[in-house]
Amino acid sequence: MRDVVRRLTRTAGPTSPVTLQARSNLLVVLLDAGRAAEAVDPARALADDAGRVLSNTDGVRLHARHSLARALAGAGRQAEAIRLLADTLPDSERGRGVDHPGTLEMRTLFAQLLIEAGDRRAGDAARAALAGCERVHGPGHPDTERARALVRRTR
Repeated sequence: MRDVVRRLTRTAGPTSPVTLQARSNLLVVLLDAGRAAEAVDPARALADDAGRVLSNTDGVRLHARHSLARALAGAGRQAEAIRLLADTLPDSERGRGVDHPGTLEMRTLFAQLLIEAGDRRAGDAARAALAGCERVHGPGHPDTERARALVRRTR
């Protein structure tokens, strides 16, 4: 995957749509493999590059910012991840809608990080995540159950 990204960057440029998507895919692989610390720098570079060529509400840019937040959180940099998600969630709601799966994932991560930080906004964030998941996925879906567990942690 890294070779593909290198070749695309060299031939199509770092901000071509196909390169941005390949870079985003690489981040997903790193994050899903538990390699968050390794993903921080490429995630930041992707978010910066996407920010230069895409609007705040573009799906690729939103995904890049979400991946950066995941990487930061996984690398123990929760405060940075919280700030990024607080800035990114309104853009995701405007660009993709409040019920888009990516928006729901961001909202749930935001709630989780607020809870872990002991932030007073955690309860509202967890309830918002749960309401969205129930509306979109229904009561028994794993994402809904995860959001419900977050709400319980705020009591």
